[in-house]
Amino acid sequence: MTGMISKLSHSLRSAAPALTRAVHSGTRPASTAASKLKTDQPLTAEEVYAREEKYGAHNYHPLPVALEKGKVVQTPLSVLFLQGCSKPPALVLCSSGCSKPLALCPSSVAVPNPLCSVSSSLQWLFQTPSALCLYVWDVEGNRYYDFLSAYSAVNQGHCHPKIITALNAQASKLTLTSRAFYHDVLGARVLTTRGVEGGETACKLARKWAYTVKGVPKNQAKIIFANGNFWGRTMAAISSSTDPSSYEGFGPFMPGFGLVPYNDIPALEKALRDPNVAAFMVEPIQGEAGVVVPDPGYLTTVRELCTQNNLMRFRLDWPVQADGWLDYTNVSLMRFRLDWPVQADGWLDYTNVSLMRFRLDWPVQADGWLDYTNVSVLFIADEVQTGLARTGRRLAVDHEEVRPDIVILGKALSGGVYPVSAVLCDDEVMLTIKPGEHGSTYGGNPLACSVAMAALEVLEEEKLAENAEKMGQLLRSELSKLPKEIVPVVRGKGLLNAIVIKETKDYDAWRVCMRLRDNGLLAKPTHGDIIRLAPPLIIKDHEVRECVDIIQRTIMSF
Repeated sequence: MTGMISKLSHSLRSAAPALTRAVHSGTRPASTAASKLKTDQPLTAEEVYAREEKYGAHNYHPLPVALEKGKVVQTPLSVLFLQGCSKPPALVLCSSGCSKPLALCPSSVAVPNPLCSVSSSLQWLFQTPSALCLYVWDVEGNRYYDFLSAYSAVNQGHCHPKIITALNAQASKLTLTSRAFYHDVLGARVLTTRGVEGGETACKLARKWAYTVKGVPKNQAKIIFANGNFWGRTMAAISSSTDPSSYEGFGPFMPGFGLVPYNDIPALEKALRDPNVAAFMVEPIQGEAGVVVPDPGYLTTVRELCTQNNLMRFRLDWPVQADGWLDYTNVSLMRFRLDWPVQADGWLDYTNVSLMRFRLDWPVQADGWLDYTNVSVLFIADEVQTGLARTGRRLAVDHEEVRPDIVILGKALSGGVYPVSAVLCDDEVMLTIKPGEHGSTYGGNPLACSVAMAALEVLEEEKLAENAEKMGQLLRSELSKLPKEIVPVVRGKGLLNAIVIKETKDYDAWRVCMRLRDNGLLAKPTHGDIIRLAPPLIIKDHEVRECVDIIQRTIMSF
């Protein structure tokens, strides 16, 4: 154990030096570069790659670019006047949230007066902080448009000043209490640290609810997932995966998980006929699978199917007693119509019952039917990547105005600043888990809560859902003009989009992304021929057009 800790300490020290230089390289250097690392000198890109090769887990395929920062070094206000502008700025902001005068605060940002006569190139230097969070810089100082947004974690842009201010303020006040004590910033939801932990929590809630409310026999609860799903790499997540790169070599897998094709209503309908199904967990748009957008009405039908399986209806042809019990004696035959076949005619027969008693905790309808709507198949919406304004709505399910039973949030819940995820559901489901049955050391900690609240406020105050909808329409409209023999498919919603590259011997999605990098835009392939395009939601019209120009020039260069 001591040796393992020493190795960890050494690798962390190796990661510490400032990164100030880089070169573009499509290949990894020789591993001998790792031996040249020094703690007192900046690293080159080759040394960054070598360090990853030596100390990394080798569990990913990063694009070869060594990023250093996602926040511009602000230009002092004096530059504005040195360039001959006689109009003072309308406002002075401090990205660190302090109240120091401009002269004492080097992180101040000047927002120009609309009447400012400075040239447009200099105007850019004094945009609001959020407008400066659209880019990332490598160790050599090259600036790139970020079209991945850390897999939709950085919806609010890199280093958003309001979120960083909340982080600093809470970190200097109270960082961690654990769940052994109360603190003053936790809301009415289950807060966890990662999206996959949110998925695990949702699965536990669904199972516990199935046993305690629905009455599923012990250890028989099932959860249905869609083919192509991705919600992490824990044992539970890979047990539901159809991607061999996620699950191969890690069996045996967790029982109680089933799969249906994505966007296949008949297959889902058949699966939900199993009375032991507790929940259907689905991404409104499958992100990791390649930004797969389901048919219009898919989520609405999912909701209807779950509700249909929520509904139990009994026809009452005998009186209800005053104590709320229904007695029926000397029954020779009872027939219930089910939504799944039992007998050839679709009826379930119970014979030779001498006494049946039903406790009625729900009302009988005027037509003599008894409806019970709280025995269900839960609809779990995995909104970790699609939620929080990414698709042009606060949640992706809002496109069809459906209400899931459980919603999982993550990634942009902190603006990419701090690990936090959340699981939202009604008390009927949430309160089935009792104290001691679920939790984690960092879950719901005050630092994460403060950051998350600031991140949510940014989404609302800056109307990022509305901007994502508008800019996404513009982006897809312009991308649809690309030559179909190279880019046959453009798809997405809001600012979660993808293009499909028709591979040839001369180019493929990886080589396109490498050339995009060389042209100043970072994107990442997924599933071979698909390139995901998901910039921060703060992007503006002229920036979308500039990025489209980069993409067009890159595509046409092959």
